[in-house]
Amino acid sequence: SSGINAECPLRPGGDRKRKIGNDHFARHDFERASRNYTSACKYLDPPSYEANGEPSSELKDLQAKTWCNLALSELKGGKLAGGIQAVNRALEIEPRNTKALYRKGKLLEQKGELEEAEKALKQAVSIEPGSQGCKQFLKELSKKIANQKKKQQQMYKKMLNLEEEEKEKKVTGFGEKETTWLEGAIPMVAGAVTVGALAIAAYNGFKSLQG
Repeated sequence: SSGINAECPLRPGGDRKRKIGNDHFARHDFERASRNYTSACKYLDPPSYEANGEPSSELKDLQAKTWCNLALSELKGGKLAGGIQAVNRALEIEPRNTKALYRKGKLLEQKGELEEAEKALKQAVSIEPGSQGCKQFLKELSKKIANQKKKQQQMYKKMLNLEEEEKEKKVTGFGEKETTWLEGAIPMVAGAVTVGALAIAAYNGFKSLQG
């Protein structure tokens, strides 16, 4: 611990902020928790001093843990973009951090990016095959993706059926209109002829009466 303090002189301040963040998180005050975790990250990563060479694994672990805490706090507070940014930084520091991959999956799931979430969980399970939590979450994601695809196919099928029905209606509608018009026109023509014939007959009858 003294080694990490020498490597990162601001570590005690960062740790203090992280613990305050934990207290706020426990009280479900995610806004204050995120604020303190963000401050802790500023102390610890990047440290505001000139670092010589690669940080120790102990410091990396602390940095990744703090970014992971921020990611979870942002997730709980519904701030998905901030959460994804935090978890991506944790994964830059520790690419094989399964906790970070799990949280990334949760954030992406909330964002509706199920296939990206599934990728993160597949990666987590390949790193830690014994993790029941990761395996269970991966199973849930795969099921959701399958259901989503099924719904999309059904919707597409429904749209195609509606289009076909509309086309059929147009054809039938046009035919019906034509028939109706013709049917209506025939009696009109017939009626006109009858009226004309009666008029002529009446005129002829009137002429014969006159004569």
